[in-house]
Amino acid sequence: MIETRYGNALNVSSGLIVHGCNCQGVMGGGFALEVKNRFPEAYHEYEKVHRTRGLVLGDICFVEVAPMKFIVNGNTQDKFGPGKRQVNYDAVAEVFIATVKLAKVIETHRGFKPEIIFPQIGAGLGGGDWKIISAIIDAVIPDDYTKVLFLLDPNQ
Repeated sequence: MIETRYGNALNVSSGLIVHGCNCQGVMGGGFALEVKNRFPEAYHEYEKVHRTRGLVLGDICFVEVAPMKFIVNGNTQDKFGPGKRQVNYDAVAEVFIATVKLAKVIETHRGFKPEIIFPQIGAGLGGGDWKIISAIIDAVIPDDYTKVLFLLDPNQ
């Protein structure tokens, strides 16, 4: 089950913060732009992968930005732009399957079971249906992991 918290997911002290990216090497809006601005090392890794081997739907690249705090760039859409759904639901599933594999590696090698944290990935600028996306996320992340949706505080 997905737990909901209010605030900015980027402010957590630890965990795997998963956000959606396009495969064009651009973090120009939404949560991805905030990631780029606050954690430029996460953008640099994403851009490096784009430049060297290309970004593929469903793949992830990640950076540890603080002890036990990781930014996971998930390739959930091929292109970007208004007017149609850009998020690819199969890619969302693949991104979270890969994130669970990463979480297991961290748990095995570092003795820390990270929470898997995300905004409404793909439902904003990506144009996707959050009911569909959240069902995908909930289905692919095992229940023994804490799954946390962060929403902006409606009182702010």
